[in-house]
Amino acid sequence: PKAGMAMEQGTISRWLKKVGDPIKKGEPILEIETDKVSMEVESEVGGVLLAILEEAGSVVPVIQTIAWIGAAGEAVPAVEKKAVAFQPAAPAKEVNTVNEVQQAAPQRLSGKIAATPAAKTLAKQKKIDLAKIAPTSMSGVIKRRDVEAQANIKVTPLARKMAAEREIDLQSMKGTGAGGKITVADIETLPRPAKKIPLVGMRKVIVQRMCASKRADPNPNA
Repeated sequence: PKAGMAMEQGTISRWLKKVGDPIKKGEPILEIETDKVSMEVESEVGGVLLAILEEAGSVVPVIQTIAWIGAAGEAVPAVEKKAVAFQPAAPAKEVNTVNEVQQAAPQRLSGKIAATPAAKTLAKQKKIDLAKIAPTSMSGVIKRRDVEAQANIKVTPLARKMAAEREIDLQSMKGTGAGGKITVADIETLPRPAKKIPLVGMRKVIVQRMCASKRADPNPNA
């Protein structure tokens, strides 16, 4: 939505619904941030969230399609590059093994595989085919943790989550757990990296105004 005449783009802060969730008309489905305000966006229709085209953190021009809402099982027209489409479960066939799940991993991004840079780097190092990895994220994008699982890096689920949040490379770590498994205690021994905050929305405006004020200061050494 365009919140004000001067608004040209907005940042998706977070989605309040995930693909497959039922949605009522007027129900908040996501939060966006502009140069001036943060706001919730309400659905104009009721139905099921069939696809998400732009993930949280994306900066999107106004009046651009970011999701599809419709009836359960309805085909999504022209699903775009980042789309995460709702696929109802097929009752006729069951996937029984890890290999079958990997072989069923879709070829995303119009023939390319949707994966984070960290996941691509690790896959290249480990010589792992991304096309055989089934993503675990709601967005359908292969994350580093998916590649680590494929590479059989021994790590507890909580430690894996903490490592992903802190952008820690598990490949070079030696765990102290049973069988050399990496544990939360191992992650806690490492220094916490500085967090990078993107300059978008209100943060960007504040920094721009601070810089402009400093440049205009007649006594910059004060």
